[in-house]
Amino acid sequence: MIQLYGLSNLIGAVTNSTIALFVYFKGRHSKLSKIWAFFTFCVAIYGFGAYMAVTAQNYDSAFFWWQVSYVGVILLPALFLHFVLSFLEIKKPILLNVVYVITFLIWIANIVSKNLFIGHVSLLFTDSRIYKPAWWVYPPGPLHIFHTLILYFGLLTYAMILLIKSYRSASRFKQNQIKYFSIAMILGFAGGGTSYLPCFGINLYPVFNITVPLYTFIIAYTIIRHQLMDISVVIKKTLVFASLFAIVLGIFIGITLITQELIVGGKILGLAISSIIIIFAVRPLEDFLVKVTDKYLFQKKYDYKQILKSFIDEVITVLSLDRILESTIDLLNKTLHPKNVDILLFNKHEDKYVSYKAIKRNEILTVGNDAQLILLLKSTNEIISMESSEYLSNKSLTKEMEKLKAELIIPLTLNDDLIGVMILGKKKSDEEYNKEDIDILTDLARTEAIAIKNSQVLNELAEQKKVADLGKMMSFLSHNINNHLGRARNRLQTIMYTEDVVNKLKDENLSYDKRKDIAEKLSQHLDLVDKYIEASASVVKKARDFAKPSQGAFASLNVEKSLNTAIDMVKELKYKKSVRQIPIYLEIEKGIPGANAKEEDLREVTIAILDNAMDAIRMKELQLGKDESDNVKVKVAHLKNANQIEIRFIDTGIGIKPEDKESIFLPYFTTKGSSALYESFARRKEIESGNSQEDKVVGTGLGLDLVKNLVENLMKGSMRIESEYKKGATFIVNIPVWSETRI
Repeated sequence: MIQLYGLSNLIGAVTNSTIALFVYFKGRHSKLSKIWAFFTFCVAIYGFGAYMAVTAQNYDSAFFWWQVSYVGVILLPALFLHFVLSFLEIKKPILLNVVYVITFLIWIANIVSKNLFIGHVSLLFTDSRIYKPAWWVYPPGPLHIFHTLILYFGLLTYAMILLIKSYRSASRFKQNQIKYFSIAMILGFAGGGTSYLPCFGINLYPVFNITVPLYTFIIAYTIIRHQLMDISVVIKKTLVFASLFAIVLGIFIGITLITQELIVGGKILGLAISSIIIIFAVRPLEDFLVKVTDKYLFQKKYDYKQILKSFIDEVITVLSLDRILESTIDLLNKTLHPKNVDILLFNKHEDKYVSYKAIKRNEILTVGNDAQLILLLKSTNEIISMESSEYLSNKSLTKEMEKLKAELIIPLTLNDDLIGVMILGKKKSDEEYNKEDIDILTDLARTEAIAIKNSQVLNELAEQKKVADLGKMMSFLSHNINNHLGRARNRLQTIMYTEDVVNKLKDENLSYDKRKDIAEKLSQHLDLVDKYIEASASVVKKARDFAKPSQGAFASLNVEKSLNTAIDMVKELKYKKSVRQIPIYLEIEKGIPGANAKEEDLREVTIAILDNAMDAIRMKELQLGKDESDNVKVKVAHLKNANQIEIRFIDTGIGIKPEDKESIFLPYFTTKGSSALYESFARRKEIESGNSQEDKVVGTGLGLDLVKNLVENLMKGSMRIESEYKKGATFIVNIPVWSETRI
């Protein structure tokens, strides 16, 4: 047989006394904590006294220990009512004073009189085959009956009604506190209340008294997870110790009883087996209980200062808006573990806040500038929490936050300008956001607002630069197209006015040979006009092709064949009768493998670089004089270790000034000098040769920024430059070797 009632009270006494000490010493400056500590200590007195009473060996001992037990029980209703009124911030001083006076009088009566409260004790459950007989208060004295019906059940019911009423209007944070606290107290008082049944002659063993220790664990959970009493209590060791004590005691008693029933003289054997099991099991049990309490009650804490410092150090060096927001979301995930995060930034064109980065959200969030939460953030510049009772009366605000699945809304403000908001959902652990969380989020928001604003300013400057670059591009296109069309017009004017071809052909006396000669000259002029128009179209096509890259699959490209084609095209375009023909040499290693590229891409790159190289040589001729050894070399090698093909374009031109090397690949940057310099050079050449404007030296290639973009982004290669001013330049292009698998 087992003394279940005594055992459950002993466990309750151990757990409640330990928690009472922790709560008191950790929260002794809080009135609420002190009330709860005294309440829990009284539960411990009840448990210990009841255990001693039911296991007593005689009447007098049982009577004494029941008196001790009720020293704690009598105070419970008054302390519980006091705690509930303080917790709910309800002021009822008269009621509370009356209850305490009545309680004190009954408490004194229990100590000084045997008949007024306890009355008598009796040995009950003597015929039970499961439970051991136990001494109980029966029949009770008159004050015992009054205390049970009026104070214990009456006041406790009244206090629970107050909790239920307050639950409806409380914040979600306080609702969680009330919910778990109420569940714990119902279990504790209802289970403990079954102890009164034998006192009134109801022969029912109080099995449900085991809920008294259980209520202690629920209250501990509420303190840890939902910050009941606003204290940070380290209760883990208490819970582990209490659980370990209960399990060890259960093993000890269980095995002893089983062996005693089944084996003659099994009591000693049962004690021996229990001892051996406990010796080997106690350490694994302790480790298991520690892990369980860590997993379900304690969330890993984090060093707020270190996290903030790391975040500040990171965003100071980051200018990318994407990286700033991604690092913020990563930080929040690793520390606060919210179910969802949204970062909304103000879009001045749409006059609303638009979701820029989010987790656990599929749709794009937008919040109007006139939304209640935006207006409130602008006016207060403070974090809005769903747990704050201050905002619960604002139904429209509550509705907006529920729609956004927001537990916290954090303003990103800089110089009174709300540039964005961070929305945090509930924590995955169901913990509430505490004051420490709010403080660190406030600091993070200030830092992030500065970082975001800096990034936005840089982006605006970049946009302005893009507009300026677009202007340069239009100027570039206009200049080249006008040059070609101007030559075409000059050629037509030569036909029409200078040589008067049309009128000459109208002459009926013109001989056949003369007419044929004029027709041949006309054909030559028209061929040139056609080339100039085609060149104009080519300028536009190249710009269009680079803006919208060509489509199609990659294939194994014959590099030698592609380079030869491009060189021939450059010669055809650049070699004129009146201009010195600068030689272009192709030097290629044997056994060069196929390149992983498109022919048109490599051709465009080659034409652009060679065009620049030949213009650079002519610019050197203009500044330093003619050098017959000037040339352009194209050298091709296979870099086996890198699995790449290297193409070097080496010219003996003017080279690049040291101060221009950093800018050479910027959009539409040029080292060819001003248009006036070109015009001067062209006029001098025209005078020397007697030829017209179409023979001027002009660039026809695309900008090096576009060439570099094509090599790196489309061909998945690389491009760099080596140069010494007035001695030439080398453009080095590396492209991957063809392989069957391309990622």
